Amino acid sequence: MKRSMYISALLTVSVGTVLFVTTEVGRSQSWFVKQKCIRCDLTRADLERRNLQSINFRGTNFTFANLQETNLSGANLSGTRLVQTKLARANLSNANLDAANVVNTDLRDANFQGASLQSARVTQTNLNGAQFLGAKMRGINFSETDLKNSDLRNADLLLANFSNADCRDANFGGANLQGANFSGAKLQGASFVGANLKNVAFPAGFPSPQ
Repeated sequence: MKRSMYISALLTVSVGTVLFVTTEVGRSQSWFVKQKCIRCDLTRADLERRNLQSINFRGTNFTFANLQETNLSGANLSGTRLVQTKLARANLSNANLDAANVVNTDLRDANFQGASLQSARVTQTNLNGAQFLGAKMRGINFSETDLKNSDLRNADLLLANFSNADCRDANFGGANLQGANFSGAKLQGASFVGANLKNVAFPAGFPSPQ
């Protein structure tokens, strides 16, 4: 069945390029005017399993929102606030999350293939089993984040911060890790085959991969 394309039981106020969505967005079959929701307040919105592909959500607040298994491929999520957000198994392939603020969020098994997360803050977050194949993540902050079993092959992680992160069994094969910081990180079982490890700071006592 096709999703409804009308706005129902939803109060929207448009001010310039800003669209504020404030009422029952998660319980209705509402859509976003002109395929954009810039700097919206979607706190606690229930958008589980929705198709939000290629929507412009720049600067939107998704605190406590439910986006589990939602399709956000190609979406603009730059500068968004994703605090305690449910995003397990979400499709974020080719999405733009540059400078996003992601804290204490569930992103287990999420797909970030080809996505951009440059200068994003992704801390104290569950990324167990997440896919980052070919993602652009220069200057990302992954401190205190769970990256167990994640796939970061061929990702650009120049100057990334992995301090105190759990990277056990993660795959960094072919990734650009130049200048990355792994101080205090757990790296048992992690693979660095073919990665650029120039000036990487590994935990004390950890044998630098060849």
